[in-house]
Amino acid sequence: ANSVTLDTAREWLARVPPSVLALGAAAGALALYVCLRTEEDPGISRIPVLPFVRGLLDVHKLKDALRAAAPDGFGVLKVPLVGKMYVIHDNDDYIAQYHNHPDLDLQKGFRKLVGVLSPPETKTDLEVSDISWVLQKCLTPKRQVGYMEDMAELIRRRIGQLPAEGEISLFDWGYTMVQDLVLVVLMGVLDDDIVAEIRDCLIETDVEKYAKNPLNIFFPSLTQRHRNQYSDRMKVILHRLWEQRKAAGIERNDILSTVYDRFGENPDRCFAILWSIVTAATINQFAATAWMIYYANAIPEVGKSIDREINELGGDYSRFLENTPYLEATLREIMRVSANGLSMRVAMTDITIGPYAIPKDALVVCMHSVLARDERRFPEPDTFRPERLMENGNCNYEEMMRKYKLLVFGAGRHPCPGMRLASSIVKVFFAVLRQSLDIRIPGPPVLSRFQPIGVLRPEKKYFVKFTKKASA
Repeated sequence: ANSVTLDTAREWLARVPPSVLALGAAAGALALYVCLRTEEDPGISRIPVLPFVRGLLDVHKLKDALRAAAPDGFGVLKVPLVGKMYVIHDNDDYIAQYHNHPDLDLQKGFRKLVGVLSPPETKTDLEVSDISWVLQKCLTPKRQVGYMEDMAELIRRRIGQLPAEGEISLFDWGYTMVQDLVLVVLMGVLDDDIVAEIRDCLIETDVEKYAKNPLNIFFPSLTQRHRNQYSDRMKVILHRLWEQRKAAGIERNDILSTVYDRFGENPDRCFAILWSIVTAATINQFAATAWMIYYANAIPEVGKSIDREINELGGDYSRFLENTPYLEATLREIMRVSANGLSMRVAMTDITIGPYAIPKDALVVCMHSVLARDERRFPEPDTFRPERLMENGNCNYEEMMRKYKLLVFGAGRHPCPGMRLASSIVKVFFAVLRQSLDIRIPGPPVLSRFQPIGVLRPEKKYFVKFTKKASA
């Protein structure tokens, strides 16, 4: 398959007689049936594959399927061509053990996830600890305040380029804006042409675009070549930028220079870290901002509460990290109701979770999105209500995270190192938009059916009308 492109595969299939295709399909179905009938671990509930896969497109169906198959909150799923996955979907004790077990390795689980979703060039020597080190180095409180002020200024300039009134595709425009914020402010890429070129590379290697093609499940190399071309191109651009800075004696404290100054002897490793940070910083934040705009308009009480908080701070974005509890609660509620997520870890030795034995090298998965839609944890789970995450005037998300009640940013030994960065990007982007534009929404967007992971995006372009405010 490594030597076959998607186009040549289609040409080949077009020449195959229907009877041969039918025979092949029957043989495949028989092999799948035999595979799924194989005996599983004694004492562990078996989760049927097909309801699980269908459920990835509808979290409520997934929740019902998991509860029916594994009511104890722990089950085993045998996936053809992948192997066994031990799935935790409920039970507070199992969830806490999963997030704190010293022999459940995040690094290997991370590599498995990256291996499915990202171009091969990003897998070279990629360590989660490298990403954490870079973010801790670059996101000190003082530097993050500077980033937020620079982001606000860039957003105003981009809004200034819009007409007095018009129409935009909210999620697409937001995607471009967040990419610009990350590339210009966090990475220090100041040339508009280079920003546009890197943006093209990110779009062509986008995870959702890749995941929409079902052939990627079994024949990822058929479409991987196209992604490789753009990831190679992006790697060359970033390395060239660093070489130019070094030759000119330019010293910067941004993420690009920090990565190359530390890991510059290994360009592949540098690119792996940068691609992972840029992708993680853009892939969910633009959609979260778009959903915040939608809910602030769709639910007037939410919009009024947000406006009151933003207006009290004026244009002092340095105070947004610590002084916007309702805005913070709104973001966390968006991540609860409008995101699908899971985490993967690999058992380094034979371990047990509760009464269940898990063999060495097994993949263990925790279904965060199912927990977020659990009516026992969150009454009326489909109702958008930021107040459920408020307590005594403060957002209590971190307390919920410590209790393993809401896990959209992980918890335990390995919380997401970019959580504060993600929060600052969304809050500043939304606040400047809210202060600069009157946005009118047409109704709820129709969600994509090809996005089992991340903040949900619409199936089609979601156009909204806007009018600039006098302050813009």
